[in-house]
Amino acid sequence: MHDLVKPELPSAAGVCVVAGEVIASGSVPEASIGILGFLAGFFISGTAMITNDYFDLEVDRVNHPADKLIK
Repeated sequence: MHDLVKPELPSAAGVCVVAGEVIASGSVPEASIGILGFLAGFFISGTAMITNDYFDLEVDRVNHPADKLIK
């Protein structure tokens, strides 16, 4: 089955943004800043995955002909 968004990838992007905040500031950010950073990374990554699926639809139809969601 074809998944539009695999949540582990955007989650990892969000964690990386928070890690970048820690490295850049030298301390743990305030909760609101950390949450905003996580959500920004999460949604940017998820949007990139969806956009990629949209623009690669014809390629996916050739590479995965049995997948009923992309017909």
